[in-house]
Order: sequence, then structure tokens, then C-alpha cells
Amino acid sequence: MAYRRRLVTALALCACFVFPSGFARSYNISLKGRVHERLTRLAELCLERSSSRMPTDCDARTIPAGRTMGGWRNDLTLSSRWADDPTRQIGGLSGIKFAISAGRNCRTWFRGGDGSDAPYGGLLCSSHYGPLQFWHAMRSSETESAAETRAKMLEWVDVTYRVATGRISETEGYCSYFRSRPAIARAMVPDNFPYCAPRPGLQNDGAGYQAWRVLTLFSMRCSNPISSTTCTEIVGSGGTALARRNARGALLHIVQDSFSQSHAVRGSAVTGRHFGARIVCLPITSFHFYTAQVASGVDHGSADKYPTVDGATCGPGRLIDDPVTASAVMLWHVNTNSDPEVVQAYFRDRVLGSGG
Repeated sequence: MAYRRRLVTALALCACFVFPSGFARSYNISLKGRVHERLTRLAELCLERSSSRMPTDCDARTIPAGRTMGGWRNDLTLSSRWADDPTRQIGGLSGIKFAISAGRNCRTWFRGGDGSDAPYGGLLCSSHYGPLQFWHAMRSSETESAAETRAKMLEWVDVTYRVATGRISETEGYCSYFRSRPAIARAMVPDNFPYCAPRPGLQNDGAGYQAWRVLTLFSMRCSNPISSTTCTEIVGSGGTALARRNARGALLHIVQDSFSQSHAVRGSAVTGRHFGARIVCLPITSFHFYTAQVASGVDHGSADKYPTVDGATCGPGRLIDDPVTASAVMLWHVNTNSDPEVVQAYFRDRVLGSGG
């Protein structure tokens, strides 16, 4: 599989973290917990056991305890963390840049808002503090309603599924495509978004860039250990395969994040500053806003650990599929190239539910 690369040089592509400043504790992204990787691997194993039939119950109650799981590392499990690190800044020495820079710089960039009055803030900051928090099953502002967040999530599921299954061509323009998606158009292509047309100079002084394609979103790497002003986009057949793989991971990620109690409320809301890492198989009633959690001292990361399962709501007769079963079903749909409307309906009914 051929891999070709092109430089994508832009000041705000990855929020331009050049000057380290403070630890990003507010992100709560663990390099050791491997929660998404484990859930994805369990879904993969469940799918293998289903003998080509759509899984109906992977029984998350049997999730083994502990953090390690043999054989978890493969392309699929690694792609499930794409939404946490969409420009692939965690890797080797570049992980230091991510850990030191992200939290303080992103909070400063957005200052509690959606970034509409500031230059484009980059994928990393936008997905954790800005308008792309729906990638993580969270709302993007204090005023965003649960219905608005649900609509964004449903469109994102549709987009990632279409990329993962090759329904979106390699040449599809980013800006024109996302402007046609009403629920997420403003979030994905804000007024200050700079990459809708090429900027000359890429081959000369390095100040230019190419216009984004939809696949660009899923095929970038900012691996320079101290800077993200110049990033690499993988293009050609290898880039297409990478984009489809990362889109599949983004699809699994939003399913799994929706079961984190610090992301979405299923059933009754948890009070206090700490959440339990517990899977509840009930419809979502509301969504949390990360910036507000940080401002009020809520420990968002207390729920982003490997979970236990609520046996009273998960299992036979459940209203909602658990995250392992839901992830396995999504993988089955990708593998069988199901109709996108069927996938959206499944996510709406068996993952989100009708609670909000």
C-alpha cells in the first residue's frame, strides 16, 4: 500500500503549540488506560464470535477487570483514539508537546466560548474545548440544547460511517461537503476557517497550504516534537486507507464516549464533583459541557476510566445496547456496507435512546 506525503503548513492547523506552558491535566487523556482500545478490542472479538451475523448481545457485564488486555494493539483499536488526538500529536517525543501544551493553550484560545470571534483554533482544541465537542458526545456551549447535540452527533455518525465505507470520494472538498450538513456546518466550517481554498507558497517558503478534502480531516499527523505549524497529510492509496480507518475509529469513539457519565447523562444526573466509571444502559437525558466542568472544578476524568457495568439496566431486556455491543454492531455495519440510514437509525434508537 503506497504512502505519499504532503506538508500542510498553517498557523492554526493544530493550534500551533510551539511554546510549552503548563500540564494539560484538564484533558484527562490517559496514555496508559487504553479504555477505547479495550472496548474496541472486545467489540472486535464479539463480532468474530457472531459468525458473520449482526451481534445482539456482547454482554459487557463480562468485561474483565484491570487495565491490560493481551493482543489489544492493532490498527482498529489504535484508530478508536483518533478523536482524542485528531492530528496524531501523541507519539514518541511529540507526546511531550501534547501533554505540556494542550490544556492551557486550548483554554486560553476559546476562553469559554465556541471560538467564533477568534481565528480558527485547530482540530485538537476545537474538539476538546470548542465547537467540535460533539465528537465526544458533549455539548459545545452552555446554551446548546440536548436536541442540538443529538442532531450534531447523528450527522457526525453519518459522516464518519460514509468515510469509513468509502462513500465519500478521495477528491470531495471539505468545505463544500460540510456546508451541506446543516447540524454541523458551522462547527466544521466556521466563518474564520482558512482551508477552503489553497494558499500559494507551499513549495516555496512553506507559508502556503492545500485546500482540505474531507479525507484530509482523518489523515494528518503533527509529529514534530516541539511545533505543530507544519504537519503531514498522508495522501494516495495509503492516505485513503488511513482516513477510512480513522473515520471508523471516530465512529466507535462517539459511541463509547456517550456512555461516559462525565460526557452524557443516562438516567439520573450524578451530583458532586466526581463521577463513577460505570456503564448505564439507559437513554441519554442531557449532555455535559467540558469548559463548565473545568471552571467549576468537576473531575471530568473520574469517569474516563475503565468502567464497571450496571447490571440493573444492562443485559437482557435492556433499552439501550451497551458500548461493547454497540461498537460491535457498528463494525458489522461497516463490514457489510449497510445503508447509512440504517446505521443512523441504530445509533438514534439503541445508543442515544429517546430520553432527551
